Amino acid sequence: MFKNYIKTAFRNIVRNKFISFINIGGLGFGIAIFLIIIFYVLHELNHDKFNQNYENIYRLDLVTENQLALSPGMVGELLTNEFPEIKNFNRMDSYRDYVVKYEDNIQEVKNLLLADSSFFDMFSYELVKGTKQDLLNRPYTIVLNETTASKIFGDEDPVSKQILFNNKYNFEVTGVIKDMPDNSHIQANAIISIENLKKFRNDEELFNHFGMWNYYTYFLVNEGTNKEILEEKITNHLRAYFSKFTNEISEVNFKLVSLKDIYFTNSRAYEFESGNKAQLKIFIVVGIIILLIAIINYINLTVAQLYNRSKELGVRKVIGAKNKIVFFQLIIESIVFSVIAINLSLVFIEILKPIFNDYLNIQIKIGYFENPALIFYFLMGGVLIGILSGVFPALHVSGINSVKAMNKEVTHGKTGILIRKTLIVVQYIIASSLVIATFIVLIQMRYIQKKDLGFDKEQLIYLKMNSDIRKKQDAFKDELLKRTDIKNVSYSYASYRLQSEHWSRNDGEKSYACHIEFGDKDYLETLGIELIEGRNFTGNVKTDKDKFLLNETAAREIFNGNAVGEKIFDGEVIGVVKDYSFETLHKNIEPLAILLEAEYASMINIRIDSDNWTKVINEINGIWEDFSPNFPFELNFVDKYLQSKYKKEIEFSRLFILFSIISILIACLGIIGLISFTIQRKSKEIGIRKVNGANAFRIVLMLSNELNKLVIWSNIIAIPITWYLMSKWLQGFAFRTELPYWAFIASFLIVLTITFIAISYQSYRASKLNPVDALRYE
Repeated sequence: MFKNYIKTAFRNIVRNKFISFINIGGLGFGIAIFLIIIFYVLHELNHDKFNQNYENIYRLDLVTENQLALSPGMVGELLTNEFPEIKNFNRMDSYRDYVVKYEDNIQEVKNLLLADSSFFDMFSYELVKGTKQDLLNRPYTIVLNETTASKIFGDEDPVSKQILFNNKYNFEVTGVIKDMPDNSHIQANAIISIENLKKFRNDEELFNHFGMWNYYTYFLVNEGTNKEILEEKITNHLRAYFSKFTNEISEVNFKLVSLKDIYFTNSRAYEFESGNKAQLKIFIVVGIIILLIAIINYINLTVAQLYNRSKELGVRKVIGAKNKIVFFQLIIESIVFSVIAINLSLVFIEILKPIFNDYLNIQIKIGYFENPALIFYFLMGGVLIGILSGVFPALHVSGINSVKAMNKEVTHGKTGILIRKTLIVVQYIIASSLVIATFIVLIQMRYIQKKDLGFDKEQLIYLKMNSDIRKKQDAFKDELLKRTDIKNVSYSYASYRLQSEHWSRNDGEKSYACHIEFGDKDYLETLGIELIEGRNFTGNVKTDKDKFLLNETAAREIFNGNAVGEKIFDGEVIGVVKDYSFETLHKNIEPLAILLEAEYASMINIRIDSDNWTKVINEINGIWEDFSPNFPFELNFVDKYLQSKYKKEIEFSRLFILFSIISILIACLGIIGLISFTIQRKSKEIGIRKVNGANAFRIVLMLSNELNKLVIWSNIIAIPITWYLMSKWLQGFAFRTELPYWAFIASFLIVLTITFIAISYQSYRASKLNPVDALRYE
């Protein structure tokens, strides 16, 4: 009997090829999108779990008014020696882009990490060449990842080879590691010993300067250590230690942040790359929604098909099949359809996965062979979905009267019609909500891109400072300014790169903290920052020594608005500038002080006054080659750089658009099912109307009228739900747009139009049918 049920299921698939294709394909596609979202979420939630010491690694953060991911260089050794709960420590620092040379091959490599020799004992990054004992155990050695090693050495074995680092230092390659997993919050293309900083800066006491909070400090603790108790002991110990040098430390706390929590806690300053759990929750909800829409479609289409088979089911009941037998048959058929759909979804996943990976710049790996249990889970998922989606159609149809079924006089009942309408309303609430949310996400992203940042990001480019340019800063600047297409040039430390220094001070009566920027006399003019009070730097080092410019926020919060002439950080405030955004728009603008200090320059800002970009870039490139032949020329556009700071939000908006389109397309399949069902149910009514002179337009209007009402009700329900959810999402931005009323109207019109298009073709075909065929047996 079971074999017969399966044969019947496949026979019905072959007999109704088009509807079966829509039914199984729609369900399979919905399952595929759901699974891709789940794999993406799992990929994000598994950040750093590849580390064997995952449960016992903590980072020390400073907590004042804000939380800082950095600490002084001496605290690692200090605390490890003091507390037996701590097994080991590791300090890290990040280095900006650097240049290496091997023979005639010059490569600019981004993302260098400096770390103690304990790095590879604490973290589980896979070594492919070299020996673990030789890694980071002395200065002037470097560990490369496979991609970087391949760029520099090609097919050669890099171990023990010498490379020229930043055109100044000779480094020996002691190892090659696999590229760090993209679900590691620490990312680096190369790692050198942090002891090199002492050599670079010619300061053997570098890590003993208690005022330099520049390093990430990680601790490996003994298993079973109570984090809260250790955290309190560390805070008390460090307060006592630092109070010997300054009274600024008395009110601060220190926090041990577990490796489990680092990636998803993005409220700290100077954090490595962080994730967003709120967005993951949204993706999970969207995934469930898409799966739900697919299941609703499946139910509607299955019901429509089953009423076409009422005569077959009636014959089965006449020859002795009981309701439970018919019910069981329909459940088996539903499971067969669902298992086929889940297998089809695996094909869709393999097709969509590369697109999705490129879209998000990650590598989602499913690992069927590494984890064969996945195949079992997929099949069991197919069975479960088949049972859940088949119960309602089976219950509804198995109870039909056999005589009426034989005569095709099946009535659908008010309850059945109500349930199907409810399913459609739920489906369209979801689709409408996604369309509205997509509009709001796009509007917020456009708001961010068009927001006045307090400086002019257009026609502004930057180059990265290097040792060649640093020796000839004035000459390089003068040479650039000789070009008529170049309006201004300035040197600065951070500008719009969100990496400014952070200083704090307690002067007895007053405590304050500021981000610190280092700029020159042309900094304000080049970036287009408005000076609203006082004077700018003159460029005279003696005149401007220990002189500061404050932004409006610093002047207001520290000096109640009357800042010019006041003392700050052992210097004097000479001017106040209009607030400008030096962090992302997720945060409010914080206090900022600008100091004239040429030696800290790391950026060359260039204001262009021309639309002929090719000519200007070629001119700058020529000057660069004259002044800095040992470093590759890399020009960066400020507007594109700032856009890259919203990578997660841009990915989020793109995915929202994609998911909205998918949900509407799948919903349209459900509409096809429902309109087919409606046409079958009203075939006699359509015939009578045609006999009485109704034209095609009136019949299309009659058939679509019911669905249009459902769409209207769906939007009425979707609007307050989406309003509430998107208001919560927008709260993640300090600068945000208002919820636009037109987005809700536009969503309603879009969904209504797509629905009308989806049903018009079938309705038009129904209106053209010969009424004699519908009324022949009346």
